[in-house]
Amino acid sequence: MMRIISILLVCILAWFLDSKMVYGQSDTLFKDVIILNNGYAFKCEILFADQYGITLNTKKGDSIFYPHEIIKMVKQADKILLPKPDKSTSLAQVWNGCLQVGLGSGGQSDKLFSTLILDAGIKVKLFKSSNLHYLRSNLALVNFKGFSNISTLNWTGGYQLKLMDKVVSPYIFGDLGYGLGLNLDNESDQGDPKSTGGNTYSFGMGLLFSSSYVKSWDVSMGYLSQKTKKDYNFSWQNNTIYQDFNRIYFKIGVNF
Repeated sequence: MMRIISILLVCILAWFLDSKMVYGQSDTLFKDVIILNNGYAFKCEILFADQYGITLNTKKGDSIFYPHEIIKMVKQADKILLPKPDKSTSLAQVWNGCLQVGLGSGGQSDKLFSTLILDAGIKVKLFKSSNLHYLRSNLALVNFKGFSNISTLNWTGGYQLKLMDKVVSPYIFGDLGYGLGLNLDNESDQGDPKSTGGNTYSFGMGLLFSSSYVKSWDVSMGYLSQKTKKDYNFSWQNNTIYQDFNRIYFKIGVNF
């Protein structure tokens, strides 16, 4: 009986020592701490870091990439490291490009979506020390369906404000510019129309979703107003049609 008890005690002691060694090794490996802007903090093992962000291993065995924009603080080997971009790549930290496609609804059209938007632009930080304020400039090809169809090439400038800097970041924006009329519609049998654009503006709100593949995914909704004019030169008379296109639109895209 005493021999059985002795064997059990030896087994329990061996299991206890083995578990202490394993967990001691785990604590040694996962001694780094990441603190995100949303306040979430966790232990990890940092694999490497570059100008784009930090790649790490978690205790669950997952390998994860976090961009610098969502990291508040890094504690590594009892040192506190703030995520600072390399000076040689500082330009990439103050501006980014964006591509978006959108659909608009409204106006004199029997279709649900009466506007197609293809948009490209850049955003520049208004203050280098802040990730909230941006100046933006966009070039967009817009096709309107209405009483008379027309396409415009819109160049706009505006302002974008992030309401918070999180993994999912809401923002608001406003843009003002000019839309150049394009003669893309095949209506040569209707008086050889000539399109002229006009002033344009838009405003709205959106969400930025941080990603390990791109800088962020961008989803937005807004209001767009565009003034246009189309001249028809018939053999018996000349006609001019003025149209103000007002659309509610939805866009999705990527920031890089």
